[in-house]
Parts: sequence; structure tokens; C-alpha cells
Amino acid sequence: EGEYEEGEITQEEYGTKKSTSLNRVTLGTFHSICAKILRWHGPHLSTLPSLSSSDTIMDGNFVIIDQSDQLKLIKEILTSLGIDLSKEKKMGGRGDANLRPITILNAVSQLKADERIATLFPNQKPDENTRKLSKKLLQIASQILPLYRTSLYTQNTLDFDDLIFFTTELLATSSQIRLNLQKRWNHVLVDEFQDTSATQLELVKLWTDESLFVVGDANQSIYSWRGANVGSMEDFVREFEGVESVFLMENYRSTSNIISAAQKIISASKSSSLKEEARKDASMKPMRGSGPTPRVLACSDAKAEASFVVKTVQEMTDNGDLTPQSTVAILYRTNAQSRAIEEACVSENLRYVIKGSAGTFYSRAEVKDCLCFLKVLYNGRDRNAFVRAVKTPSRGIGEVALNEFFAYYEALDSKVTLLDALISLADEVTDDGDDIESGSERKLTSSSVVSPQDFMSKRAINRFIPFAIQMKKIKHQSYVQTVSGLLTTIMTDLDLRSHFDSISKTSDEFAERLSNAMELCAAAERYADDGPCLVHPSMVSDKSDDGTTNEISVSESPLGNFLDDVSLLVDADGAQNNDDEGTGRLVAQLMTIHASKGMEFDAVFLIGNEEGTFPTQRALVEGDGSVELEEERRLCYVAMTRAKTNLVLTWRREVMTFFGQSFKVKDTDRSRFLDTLVAKKGKKTKKMIKTKKTKKTNLSRDSQDLKSDLTLEQRRHQLQSKMT
Repeated sequence: EGEYEEGEITQEEYGTKKSTSLNRVTLGTFHSICAKILRWHGPHLSTLPSLSSSDTIMDGNFVIIDQSDQLKLIKEILTSLGIDLSKEKKMGGRGDANLRPITILNAVSQLKADERIATLFPNQKPDENTRKLSKKLLQIASQILPLYRTSLYTQNTLDFDDLIFFTTELLATSSQIRLNLQKRWNHVLVDEFQDTSATQLELVKLWTDESLFVVGDANQSIYSWRGANVGSMEDFVREFEGVESVFLMENYRSTSNIISAAQKIISASKSSSLKEEARKDASMKPMRGSGPTPRVLACSDAKAEASFVVKTVQEMTDNGDLTPQSTVAILYRTNAQSRAIEEACVSENLRYVIKGSAGTFYSRAEVKDCLCFLKVLYNGRDRNAFVRAVKTPSRGIGEVALNEFFAYYEALDSKVTLLDALISLADEVTDDGDDIESGSERKLTSSSVVSPQDFMSKRAINRFIPFAIQMKKIKHQSYVQTVSGLLTTIMTDLDLRSHFDSISKTSDEFAERLSNAMELCAAAERYADDGPCLVHPSMVSDKSDDGTTNEISVSESPLGNFLDDVSLLVDADGAQNNDDEGTGRLVAQLMTIHASKGMEFDAVFLIGNEEGTFPTQRALVEGDGSVELEEERRLCYVAMTRAKTNLVLTWRREVMTFFGQSFKVKDTDRSRFLDTLVAKKGKKTKKMIKTKKTKKTNLSRDSQDLKSDLTLEQRRHQLQSKMT
């Protein structure tokens, strides 16, 4: 107010309270809003039919239990019931191999959902996911459910399922509360509706009877494994009368060529609902023009694929198709596929970042678990690697026993390594360790100058001896086996597969960990032609055949080269990712397809499009028209529609597969999804997706091979020069 001279400083107001309709907006997830409703009506909780018959007292001060505490409770109940999951796995059938606390928790959740829906909505069909559970899993879950409920409700505690179920029950049984809530919220909007469950649909129906607005895309429903109902959009139309559907047909992200290719993937579906969605999408109007034609490229193997992708990104940057500010994504179905891409990025000096929780390949726990044994074998003094090896898997060796062993080691000659000290425990066993499982008392001799008994308790020694015997045998194998072969032996003899299983919450997590370990073995295959991992000291002479000094030492070995190259990769990765963000260099983003949901990029490279990888082998086993295979199809659609301008899809003619105790090269078939894109030979069409075939000899080599005959110092200098 008033008049001010030009340039005069005045006071502005910010944050002044004004009465607007936005003050009545409630925003949140299903679970957060349900928690608010239950706390508002806390006194009514104990009167709910499902709780009124019990002795529990629930009120609005309830605590929400998280998954870690849920799993802890499940384990406690299993113990109280005398159920040993490891024994149940062995005794059960094929479907019982996935018995673990998290699957039991999921089964308990499924039983709770079926029970509540059957009570509140008798006409609704039971969830088909329940029928997929094994009999043993259902039996155990049925035993645990009542004890699980009692434990929660007596402590005034709810889990996330309860938030949805009790809110639904509260509104279904109390017309007054339901009416008050509907008056409070005249309008309800639900976003990403294709990812909702059947129970959440029932809850939405109770929230409002007037104005309901949902937004979703059935083609992007990719979370059925989380309980999402694939047909939620169709169900919505059936559940409500007079639904008005508005189709957003203008696409402002992708070019018409990309949209057309993605629509072909969906239209080839066996699902009638997806075909209907494809028919609607056919009239979509891309607003960015035609753009470049998507490319489909066949590569000889994973190394060739990674090399092609990285070099193509660089070529597009050099040609001006991409700028340092452009966004580029390299998408894959599983995290294990990132290894070859990461190595190619480091080799070609392309900056990259891993999106998601998996992290870089060589930073993953299961990869480090495998590498620690190789590090101990190569350098017996590596204390960090030794400690990790002792604890992988758990052997009942605690800090006290470890400190006793280190005291014994430090008392030995300085030339003795930690590995030597460990193996000495195996050498001290009078029965050569052949009877360590018999239960007979182990006796140690005192022939050595320093006796372990002077520093270690009998209990600690007995804990170390089995591991010492295993490592002694593996040490002998390192002189005859290749790096990849030794890794396989380590995984088998030390039962790392069971270790990966024990630290995995779900079967999918276990499969991913195992896949990463197998990928590490595949990476070591490149050193197979170099001979055994280590050179035995007896095989090294001071003089060569011509009488000159032999410079080759025990340390010059395939295992040493492998570990050096891994270290250089990790070091180069850290150096480039810690580089100044303002250097004006393009950064490629590596992630799984699931992690890319909701994002968009100027260029997308979708790799590994072969049968068994994408779609997965599990989906192929389920067969055409199955829920799993149709979700893989929608996942492909999601991946392709992340691209704004450039889309490249690659597949590998050969993949490395683990059979028994070794690796074999397996010929693959192009993904059925790509089959719908690539024009058949003999047919000429203007809108043909280009397939580029490159000779195997050209694509099977990267310009910078990790394996070389150069010394460590030369390789480090070469890589650092390239980084500069």
C-alpha cells in the first residue's frame, strides 16, 4: 500500500495464512491415510468384529511393526512350534524349496487377506495367488497365523496389512463413520491405479460414493509379485456404474517410431485385456514427430554387447546426437548383467552411475564373499580378506577365537602368512582331518616350535580345524585349476550356495545373489587359457633355459592378474564417479527395468533380449498367456517407453551358463518380444525395425581387454592414461 520511489526496498509477506480449499486436501499412500483414519477412530477398534471376540485391547495409540520385526516374530513362533525350515525343505517337495521366514510371512499375509475379503465381501473371488502356494507352506502359515495375531494385538501393534484390513472393516461395519468420512472427502483421486490390489479397490469404494477419479495405465502394471491386481482398471469400470473414461492420447515423451514399436509388443499378447489396451493405444498421437527408427542388434556374447553399447554412446556423443546434458539409460532385466557393461564403461572411459540398491557389481556382498577367498590364497597376509573368509559362511568363530588365532600367528616366524598359520592347524591334526565329522575328540601334536595350544583354547582350535582342512585342499587345487574352476570349487566345497540362501530374504534375492556369483565365475573364464591360478614354487627356477635370470616369480600368475584387474576396475570406477560433476561429460545411468519405472531418457539401451533372460526362464516355464509371461511383456513395454528419442535393443547369440561344476557356452534364441519387431526375411516394409548383424570376430573383442601380457604397473599406467 502507498507510493514508493523506484528502487526503494519494501517488505513482502510470505506464509500468511489464508483460508483456501487446499487446507482440506489429504495426501498420502493407502497405508498412511488408513493409519490416520484408525487413529481418529481409535476407541472403535476394539469393537470391530474381528477383534471383539478376543481379549485384546486396541486403541488409537497402536504401533506399526515393520518387516524386520515381523520376520523376527515369525522366527520366534517357528522356534516355539519346533519347526525347522531347513529340515522341512529337505523333506518337502519341489515347491517347498522356497521355505523361508519371508515366504511364510507373505503366506500369512495372503491368508489374512483371503479371510477378511471372504468375511466382508462374500461374492468376491479368492485371490489366485493363494492357490500357487505349496501345501507345506500353507500348512505352516496356518499354524503361525493365530499365534502371530495374538502376539501383535496383545501389544497394541498392527502390521501394514492390518492398516488396510481394519480400515476397510471399520468403514464397512460403521455407516456413521463411513458417512462422516465421505462428507470430509467429497472427492477422491487415486494415482497409479494399475498397481492397486483387490482389497484396496474395496477400500476406495467405501471412501466415496460421489466423486472418484483414478489414473492408470494397464500396460504398465508390473508389480503382481507385490500383490497388485493386473485387471484393476477393468475391475474399476465393472464395479462402478456410469464410469466416464478419458483417454490421454497425446504423447509428449516418445517419438512415433518408439510408440509404434512398444504397441507391437502389447498387441502380440495372448491376454484379451492387453489386446484391448493395444487397440486403444493404436490411436495415440505422438507429438514429437517420427524420430530415429529403433534398432535391434544381435551380438555374439555379453562382452560384445557391452562393447557395442558403450561405443555407440560415445559415437552418438561425437556425432552430436547426444550432448553432455543428455540422459542415457542402459537397462537390464537382472542386476548380474551390469558386470560386462561396467567393465566396458571403465575400459572406454565412459562415466556411469548405478541406480538402485544393488550398487556396482564388485561392491555386492556375494561378489566380495567369493573374492575374499581368492585374495587369501594369493596373498596370505591380507587380514581383511582373511577375517571375511573366516566368517563366510558363519562357522561359530567369534572375536575371541579370532584374537586367539591372531596371537598364535604373531608368535610365528615373520615369513609365515595367515594362510600358513591356518593350514598349520590342519597339519597338526593326527588323523589328517579325515574323521573331523565323527565327533571323536581331536588331538593336536606339539611338534612345531610354537604350539597353537599355547595361544588358543581347545574350543577355538576345534572351530578353526574344519576350515583349515578345507583351505588346505583348496590351496592344493589352486596349483592345478584355472581361476574360474577354483571359484567353482570354493563355492562347492565351502557351500557358499547355502550361505547366499541364508542371507537372502526371498527366493528372488537368492537367485540374484547366485547369479552375481556365477557372473563372477564367467568373468574369470577369460583367464582360462593362462593355466592354473598359481604357479607352484617348485616350478619356478632362477635361471631360464638360455642361462639368463628368470624374471617370472610366483606372484606372476593368472590369479594375480585377475585380482589386479578387478582392483583397477574398482579404483577406476571410484575415480570417475568421484570426478567433478561440472566437467561437462555425459553420464550413463545403469539400472534394472523395474528401477526405471516413471523415468525418461533421451536414449535407452535395453540389453539381454534373449529367451531365458528377457523373458525370464521362470516365465517361459509358466507358458503362453501366464501371469508371469504377460507381466514380462508389460515390463518390456515399460522399458521401451522410457526412451524419448533413441531406442536400441540388443541380444546375445551366446550366453555363459553354469552346468554342474563348469561353465558352458549356450546358444540362445532371440526374445519373442523382438520377434514381433523385426521384419521377417523376404518381406519389405517401409516401417521395418532395422536389424544390424556384425561378424562375431568383430563384436567378440573389446578394444581394451582386461586380460593382457602386460605387467601390473604397465596396465595401471595404461588405464590411468586412458582415464586422463
